[in-house]
Amino acid sequence: MQVSFFVPRGQKAMLKTSLTALLCSLLTAAIQPTLADEKPAKPQPSAEAEAAERARDEEAAEKKRRMMEERAQDKRREQERRGEELGRMKQELVALREKVQHPETPEEARGELKREIQQLEMRLKQGVGEQTPVKKGQPKPGPKPELPPELREHAERLEMAGRRIKHVRIAAENLMAAEMPDIAHELLQRAEGMEREVAAAKEELMRRMHGEHGGPKPGPPEEAEALRNENRKLQNELRELRGLVEKLKTEGGR
Repeated sequence: MQVSFFVPRGQKAMLKTSLTALLCSLLTAAIQPTLADEKPAKPQPSAEAEAAERARDEEAAEKKRRMMEERAQDKRREQERRGEELGRMKQELVALREKVQHPETPEEARGELKREIQQLEMRLKQGVGEQTPVKKGQPKPGPKPELPPELREHAERLEMAGRRIKHVRIAAENLMAAEMPDIAHELLQRAEGMEREVAAAKEELMRRMHGEHGGPKPGPPEEAEALRNENRKLQNELRELRGLVEKLKTEGGR
C-alpha cells in the first residue's frame, strides 16, 4: 500500500531548501572533528634536547669569556712591554744628555749626540701618545703598519743596537783624542763589523715585514730562530764593548 502526501507547490520548494540546509549542517558537524583530529600537534622538546641546548649556550658563553680574558691579558702584556721600553729609552736619554754636557766630548760627537737626543725625544712622545704637530700645508702622516710582537721587538732591539754602535764610535773618538789610537782603531773595527751585521739583520727584518703585510710569506721557524740567535750575538758583543769602554775609562782615570 503506498501512501501519498499532497504538498502544495510553494511549500515543496521551501521544504527542499530546508532539507538541503539540514544536510549541510549535518555534514559540516561530521567533518569538523575529523579535520581537528588531523592537525599535527606541536612537538614538545624533550628533556635531553633542552639539556643539549643549555650546554651549547653555556659552551658559547664560556668561549666568549675566555676570548675576552685572553684579549685583556694580551693588552696588559703589551702595556707592560711598552712601559719597560719607555723606561729604557728614558735612561738612555739621560745618558746621552750627560755625554753632551761632558767637557771631554768632542764637538763633532756633540752634534751626533744631539741628533740622537732629538730622535729619542720624538720616539718618547710617540710612545706616550703625544702627537707631533704638523705644519700647515703638510700632509698628515699615515698610520704605520702594525707589526706582530715578535717583529716589533726585534726592530726595537736592532734600533737600540744601532744607537749603541754610535756610542762605541764616540768612545773610539775620545780614545783617539786621548792618544790611544791602537785601542780606538780596534773599537772602530768591531763597530764596523757590528754595523754590517745590524744592516743584514734589518734587511731580513724588512723582508719578513713585507711577508706579514701581504707579500711573500715569512720563512720557516728555522729563519726566526736564526734571527733570534743573531740578535743574542749582537747583544753579547754590545755588552763586551760596553765593558771594554768602561775598563778603558777606569784605566784612563788612574
